[in-house]
Amino acid sequence: MIPNPTRPDYYWENQYYLDEEKAEREAREKANKSTAKHTTQWLTLLLKLLFGAFLWTSGLLIAYFILKGSNSFVQLPIWQKVALLIGGAYLFNCVIFFLKGIMVALKLSGRKSWLLLWIINSCLICLPPAILVYLIVENLLISTKATDNPGAWSFSAGVLSAFIVYSKMGLNTSRTPKIFHWIFRMGCRIVR
Repeated sequence: MIPNPTRPDYYWENQYYLDEEKAEREAREKANKSTAKHTTQWLTLLLKLLFGAFLWTSGLLIAYFILKGSNSFVQLPIWQKVALLIGGAYLFNCVIFFLKGIMVALKLSGRKSWLLLWIINSCLICLPPAILVYLIVENLLISTKATDNPGAWSFSAGVLSAFIVYSKMGLNTSRTPKIFHWIFRMGCRIVR
């Protein structure tokens, strides 16, 4: 017999199935919302990690180029290489924030020598990510032949990335990440 929804007893005969479909639909919607929420959380975490790696590119690149020259670094397993890179990047950034502490203290005391430290810190922090973005964008634009002038677009992307890194690092302010606050304060104390 073909179900006929216009029959008066159709709803009562099929109430069990309709309720079951509704419960299944609600369970499926709940599972979909949960999956979407977890996917969003994972993507947010991934984007934060990528942005953090981008911000700290200068430390990672300099640590890599310093460690790459040693023979023992080449022979290490991957996890030890990653640990050494992170440790080297941390030490490099300790030097940067130490210089930043000295720079801020010199600026507050009214001395003009803080400009030299500002230039050094700006170059060490902003140039490696800018050069990296420049090379990546130029390579992408040249290989896809998307534009007639890939140099201008890649240069613009590099400058934009340098401004992003500069604004997030706050070189003119006394703002520092908690992990580097101790070395920043040590740099401030040296000048006073």
